[in-house]
Amino acid sequence: MARTWDFKVSAESVMGTIRTSWYHLTHRRMLWMLFLLALLLGGRTADPWLLLAAGVWLAGRLAAAAAFPRVRLRLRLTRPAVFAHEWVHAEGQIANPSWWPIPWVEIESRQPEAFSGGLRQVEWLPGGAVRPLTASWFAQRRGVYYLGRVVLRGGDWFGLHRADRETPPFREIVVYPAVHPVSAVPDARRLPEGPRRDPASPFPDDLPAGVRPYRTGDAQRDIAWRATARHGALLVREMPRVRERATCLLVDLDRAAWYRPTAGEGMEQAISLCASLLCDPRLADRALALGTWAGLRTHDEEGRPHDLPPRPVWLAPRAGEAGRRALLRLLAAAEPGEAPAFTDLLLTLGPRVPWGAQALWIVPRDTPAVRAQAAAWQSRGHPVTVLCVERREGPAAKRAGGGILRVWEVGGDGAFVLG
Repeated sequence: MARTWDFKVSAESVMGTIRTSWYHLTHRRMLWMLFLLALLLGGRTADPWLLLAAGVWLAGRLAAAAAFPRVRLRLRLTRPAVFAHEWVHAEGQIANPSWWPIPWVEIESRQPEAFSGGLRQVEWLPGGAVRPLTASWFAQRRGVYYLGRVVLRGGDWFGLHRADRETPPFREIVVYPAVHPVSAVPDARRLPEGPRRDPASPFPDDLPAGVRPYRTGDAQRDIAWRATARHGALLVREMPRVRERATCLLVDLDRAAWYRPTAGEGMEQAISLCASLLCDPRLADRALALGTWAGLRTHDEEGRPHDLPPRPVWLAPRAGEAGRRALLRLLAAAEPGEAPAFTDLLLTLGPRVPWGAQALWIVPRDTPAVRAQAAAWQSRGHPVTVLCVERREGPAAKRAGGGILRVWEVGGDGAFVLG
């Protein structure tokens, strides 16, 4: 799938590139060439040039040795979390608080393999100088990383004396899965929602959520007579919400269930589809939940991955931006592997799904076992929609026990078409 990227070039970045290129191509070499030319042309009169070069070298070395350990570097990420295929920007400054000038300081960032770009800049730092810094990284892959490890190198004019320092990472960065437009959000809810009582509700009448004062228009059967007798005023029972306004997404990340040659690509597409549904504005008013069976991978400050073994993961329905970010962070760290069948995951997480909540299942393909589980969930009051990611099956069809939708990825923007 071809992608095009738009690069913004600023005058500051161009000048920084020119300055860095000039330093690496000409600066040290030019000094050495001038020094050797003076020796060749000076003959017996080259002694003053030798003394001058020695003085410049000694002064640069003493200045670098005295000031370099006191150099301060500060960088700050503009955003602690981004989506895959987005840029991460950082702003900061480098300062030389001492009175000694530093002939040159090379600033180079070290980032995980999932990022490209970074910071590479050379500065001449007089005493008390402060230079602004900007860095940009391109996030290529989802995950949880540490970003901002910077190596400082300094020395004299001729490059004979070098001093190195390495700063620790300054911030954890979360790269969410790539998000693409979704043609239509499945909505198979056929039952009422909200605090209104429903005849099919499994909640008995003697389990109210609380009481409140009587208001005109309240039904007589809702009056809490015992509480009224205790308080001496009419009180009405408040019943629990009979339909959860929630959508639960369950993703199959069992590597054995996917077509082997394209298993990695298919599971990444399923994760991307799940993230796209979480971020869809048409679901902004609902509480969202996420369940899967997968391992969790994070990276330490040294860039080494740390994996937790696969296990059933469930995040209860949460509304609002904070809830969505928690679900996206789980998708960012999810690591597919060998796991039990998707039907076993449904049996494990089924009791945790609120009664009446809509269920969206993201699976590789439509199977009889999945259809049987969808029918069972539908009979228990869960509207179920099955999203099949792999395209090795025939055309999609509506079946009893839940809607079976095929997922197509079309266009250069990778938009998901359900149908």
